[in-house]
Amino acid sequence: MIATNKSLMKVKQTVLRLSKSLGLLFVIVCLALANSPLGQTASAAGTPDSCTPPATTYGTDTMSVYAPSAATYTIWTRMEATRSSANSILLNIDNTNCYNVGGDSSIPTNGTTWDWVDDYGGSTANLVNVSLSQGTHTFTLTGTESGVSIDRIIAIPVTSGGGISCTPSDTQATTDGNNCAPLNNTAPPSVSMTAPASGTAISSTAILSATATAHSSAGTTAATIASVQFQVNGNHVGSAITSPSSGTTYSYTWDSSGVSNGTYSLSAVATDSNGIVTTSPAVSVTVSHTSSGGPTTPALTNTLTTATSVSLSWPASTDSSGTLTGYHLYRGTTLIASPATTHYIDSCLTPSTSYSYTITAYDASHTSPTSSVLNAKTESQLGDLDGDNVVAGHDLSLLIGHYGTNWGPGEFDCTNSASTSNVVEGHDLSILIGNYGK
Repeated sequence: MIATNKSLMKVKQTVLRLSKSLGLLFVIVCLALANSPLGQTASAAGTPDSCTPPATTYGTDTMSVYAPSAATYTIWTRMEATRSSANSILLNIDNTNCYNVGGDSSIPTNGTTWDWVDDYGGSTANLVNVSLSQGTHTFTLTGTESGVSIDRIIAIPVTSGGGISCTPSDTQATTDGNNCAPLNNTAPPSVSMTAPASGTAISSTAILSATATAHSSAGTTAATIASVQFQVNGNHVGSAITSPSSGTTYSYTWDSSGVSNGTYSLSAVATDSNGIVTTSPAVSVTVSHTSSGGPTTPALTNTLTTATSVSLSWPASTDSSGTLTGYHLYRGTTLIASPATTHYIDSCLTPSTSYSYTITAYDASHTSPTSSVLNAKTESQLGDLDGDNVVAGHDLSLLIGHYGTNWGPGEFDCTNSASTSNVVEGHDLSILIGNYGK
């Protein structure tokens, strides 16, 4: 609440309380849409006021308001005052539309009675009607007169003729204006793409995955995710997914054979049970279909697993239509290397952790289909270099034999400031000796 007749210290305290009370504003803004006409044109009387506050003000509070759909709203402010004039407060919407709300004799003047006000400029004929586009808007309230307090704002869509569709109740202790709209979910759902990763090369089918979560305000009816629709370049692919594949994850198998080679933007659109929609940030992928004579698909082999590394190898791909450039190696959906050789050591891993790998071969104009997944789990004991589950003489011999070289399996701690990344040195030897016999 902005209590405009208090000291500066008191004003700051009441502004905090205003923020809590005005959290209810989001509830009304979003849910009024479900029960009133949308997209109507307001027939506002008069012209909005200046956005410049006077030299002396009595407290300010700013909030973000989410409008799930475009509509014209009547903005109602619940106020109390101590006199019948000079009893307004400045409402700034997006720093574009500003209104000196109130300023007339209709507001009770005993300083204890609250009244809902929908006019500005000192005339009940000037309705605070404002068009809001879909998205988040900034409402800033500034106290401009002493003796004026507010504790809540609600926004209600206008009727088809631009008139008032609902008048909130004046009874502060009972309805709080909720007679104009039910309490329910107020914030848009959150959604993000989790697979494939940006930069992934796709040659055939790909699993599109996204996580989606609905949000509800405290004390309101809980919202749920109604559906997730995947998109390619902004166009729907397949049907909307109404059930998660697991937890909050929604998945769809996309067959890229229906599109040409090139770069594509993938996104997910989540809709919650109140009809509020959010589109995820897009990820960019490259579709590269293998034509006759392109690179063959390599097959991964795990040649050695230690506590911090996985050594991988594969037979060379053949490419009768061009010169093979190299390979794209993925850990999960993340591209970790593009070697030209047929082996790679993935190092600096976490002990006792499972990892999955895939690989593709590519040339100047083609990419092979993705290989089958190779699963590997790192060992539990640092220093076990031969995979026999014990740190012994053979492991010590291996480490000494690679001392001073860039040998991934022998680099036990890539994050330690005393260690040089991927170089076998004294710090790594100390770790092995410390675990000797274990």
